[in-house]
Amino acid sequence: MKEEKKTESYKTGVFYPEVESRSVIVGQIENMQEFADGSKTIKLVLDEISVNRQLLYLTEIDENGKFKFDIPLRNSINTTIKYCDGSIDLYIFPSDTLTINCKISKVGSLTDINASSYGEKQGGFQKEFQKYDRWLTKEIYKFDGSFSKDKPHDELKEICLDFEKSLQKSIYNKIENGLSNQIIINYLRCSATYYSYYRIFTVGKAIENPDIKARYFSFLTDSAAFNEKAFSTSWYRLFLNYYSSYVEPSLPIKVISSEKAEDQVKKEILTKRIDNKWGLREGIWRDLLIAANINSSVLEKEEELSANSMDAYFELVSEKITDRYIKQFLTSLLNIERLSILERDNLEMPVSELRNNVLESGDSLLNEVLMKNKGKVIYIDFWGTWCSGCIAEFPNVEKLHNNFDEKDVAFVYFCCRSRQTAYENVIQKYQLAGQHYLLNHKQLEFFQRQFQFSTFPNYALIDKNGKVYSKNAPRPSEAKTVTLINKLITQK
Repeated sequence: MKEEKKTESYKTGVFYPEVESRSVIVGQIENMQEFADGSKTIKLVLDEISVNRQLLYLTEIDENGKFKFDIPLRNSINTTIKYCDGSIDLYIFPSDTLTINCKISKVGSLTDINASSYGEKQGGFQKEFQKYDRWLTKEIYKFDGSFSKDKPHDELKEICLDFEKSLQKSIYNKIENGLSNQIIINYLRCSATYYSYYRIFTVGKAIENPDIKARYFSFLTDSAAFNEKAFSTSWYRLFLNYYSSYVEPSLPIKVISSEKAEDQVKKEILTKRIDNKWGLREGIWRDLLIAANINSSVLEKEEELSANSMDAYFELVSEKITDRYIKQFLTSLLNIERLSILERDNLEMPVSELRNNVLESGDSLLNEVLMKNKGKVIYIDFWGTWCSGCIAEFPNVEKLHNNFDEKDVAFVYFCCRSRQTAYENVIQKYQLAGQHYLLNHKQLEFFQRQFQFSTFPNYALIDKNGKVYSKNAPRPSEAKTVTLINKLITQK
């Protein structure tokens, strides 16, 4: 999920103003004054199918409990407002303004949010949508809970298709019993279909034999895969993402990389990949495939880019994309990416130690870290430039560092499965002071065995005596991290 930064948009609630087609949500938390210490940030989660991206919009709640989301929107779709531990599911439309009044409440230690009323035009629709969306979500959760992958893939595919048929039958029964809103009916039908197809992909993506994989996905005709009515459901974005990766044919790409800068090689690869997609589809479907490639190759890999490389991507959007909305939105995203890269490049490298440890074994590297920081508590961060969860923690790192004196605590970062340029760019962008190591494959294997982890990010704590205290320590953002480190500092 791509989270929007707290820029001017956070204050105003207006996001990507250059994009013409828009939707507005105007809201108020009626009892905000009863929760004076409550969060002043509210979120909107939206699956932006046009650029194959789930966006998390953040906006500020003012002193009167008012907030606004003014966002780009090409097609009507389901979305979710999130506040603390609670959420409200909505269905929004382009060229429309939805007014919503909310109330927050405490449920034990959790803070919930619920809609108390809507604007006159949409109140009835939103309540009806939520009623049927809750039913659908409940059915999907039940199926997820019973779904086991301990069966042959063809049998699992039939189970998924049978579930889709049963959902469609239930939707038909609801129509017979009074459901008449065609927007909600289309949403339910498309959600049932593309959730089931998404589930089929979670099984089929592991098939290695190309002939078996082709037979497995042969039920996906063009009319099933490319369905503009399905823009109404967030499940369709997940489906298209998998379809593009595992079904859509692609030609081999050859680029001569010798004596070329890394940026130039990346641009040539992306250009040739887009040229391949150009001949596969027409109209909106071609634009979606190209946009998805630009998103995955550029917008999700800022750490590997330089400001000088961005012009080529603007040219690709201008030349290849025909849909006005997608072109405007991609251009806005690229502009923000370029500004972020320029901001990063203007920062000085923080006071850090970047070690060249390529020839060392994992065992000797760990011993070096222990000897270097003898008598200190060591907080270890295993991260990767490709790991969004890892990156999301970095804004909390400086605050954590400020709680401790460097004579008591050492902060050690082991970067995994990442390129040198991206590794250094992230350290520079987030001003990560500390001891930094870029692990090779064998070193990573050693640390994963030693600290027993397979997912990222992962954190570990070593006490002052050089003994591993925790192989799964809390994150920098968690309050108990400070408490735990202080405990180890005072331990004899």
